[in-house]
Amino acid sequence: MPVVGERLVTELLEARAAAAALGYPIVLKAVSDDIPHRSELGLVAVGLADERDLTGAWERMSRRLDETGKRGVIAGFLVQEMAHDGLEVFAGVNTDPDWGPVLAFGAGGVLVEALGDVALRPLPLRDGDAEAMIAETRAGALLAGYRGRPPGDLAALARCLTALADFAWAERHHLAEIDVNPIVVSARGCAVVDALIVPRDRPS
Repeated sequence: MPVVGERLVTELLEARAAAAALGYPIVLKAVSDDIPHRSELGLVAVGLADERDLTGAWERMSRRLDETGKRGVIAGFLVQEMAHDGLEVFAGVNTDPDWGPVLAFGAGGVLVEALGDVALRPLPLRDGDAEAMIAETRAGALLAGYRGRPPGDLAALARCLTALADFAWAERHHLAEIDVNPIVVSARGCAVVDALIVPRDRPS
């Protein structure tokens, strides 16, 4: 699956160097397996336009980590390219007690709850399933082009969904959940911006 450029750092000086190499604007995120939903704690900053923005975000997050007692559980900070000019969609895999692993797809980012339309398919996918899932959703209609915007790269998105489904099926005995949100789909290609993978508990 294609992902945006990113670098893991532990010091502000490293973050500045990484941002300069990746190119502004950038995103800064705290990294920890113990903090799956970082934005709820103010540990994600997007659209940082320059070194001053980066330094301010780093200092705010550092204070937040100290205030919440989470300083000791982070592995560092992720400096990440900012994805531009695309539609945000999501894909995820959960295990249904009757159907087994099921792939979900729909509009991503803040639109997940706002639109609430999701296409579902049990795994493994069959030929054409990924394309059909896209077409069933409002996200698919938006990706066809609207209000003068160019259509999204549906072929690239279908390949991304197929890769996620193949991975989830191959690792189905070890995975409890995968949440890939957002995937940013542009006119040429798509890229994963964030993902959460929850392993299945080992049998006792």
